[in-house]
Amino acid sequence: MSDKGFAVFGIIEGLPDGKIPLIHDKDKPAPAMWKLPGGKAEDGEYPELALIRELAEEIKINVIPPSDKDIIFEKDLGNHIFKVFKVRYYSGEICVGEEVEWIKLFSIEEVLAMIIGNQILPKHAQALTKHIFNL
Repeated sequence: MSDKGFAVFGIIEGLPDGKIPLIHDKDKPAPAMWKLPGGKAEDGEYPELALIRELAEEIKINVIPPSDKDIIFEKDLGNHIFKVFKVRYYSGEICVGEEVEWIKLFSIEEVLAMIIGNQILPKHAQALTKHIFNL
């Protein structure tokens, strides 16, 4: 495990119609942009476990624990490592957690249009593009 901190996010598979949940965080400055659900790992917390915790807190679902083979996108940002995992939905009903202002399920076509329209945070858009096109 790295000495740096982690920011971990999930692209959730196994939802109805293959839709992808994106969120807006509460109390973020304008312009509000969509992003993948997830967040920062606590000190000493493994990224995979942090993602499971963050998804439960933010959108109230449980996922099958990811592994290194499920990493879709990873980038060292200097002060922390940004990781996006592909995770499989397990249980729970998607709803807004306390850190989230909005959540919405989007089709692949809607996500692509939002990427082109710069409505998704850049690193999240890169991960989604890589996932959608299997790059």
